[in-house]
This record gives sequence, structure tokens and C-alpha cells, in this order.
Amino acid sequence: VQRIAKMLNEDGYTIRGVQQALMAERKRPVASAPLPAASYGTILAVREALVEALEQDAAA
Repeated sequence: VQRIAKMLNEDGYTIRGVQQALMAERKRPVASAPLPAASYGTILAVREALVEALEQDAAA
């Protein structure tokens, strides 16, 4: 977890920021309701950073 947090920090994310972005996604009134464009872009970027961090962690 610490290695993943470090990798996310290097990409400019904090664990708290990741949590907030994911909570915003879950708090939508309807799952199909669109997210604001900025939130959607942030969530996509966070997911991409998480995938990359997990892949790097698995390879280590």
C-alpha cells in the first residue's frame, strides 16, 4: 500500500484525493447519471494512475 501511495503521489495524487474522487462517483443519485466533466476526467486519470501503480507493484 505504501509503494502504491508513493507512486500515486509521484503522479500528483494523494490518497485523500483518490478517496474523494471515488466517493463523488459513488454518490451520484443514479448510476447512469453523468458526472460533471471535470470529475469524470479526474476519475479516469485516478483510475489510470491506480492501474499503473498496481501493475508496477505486481512487477516488483
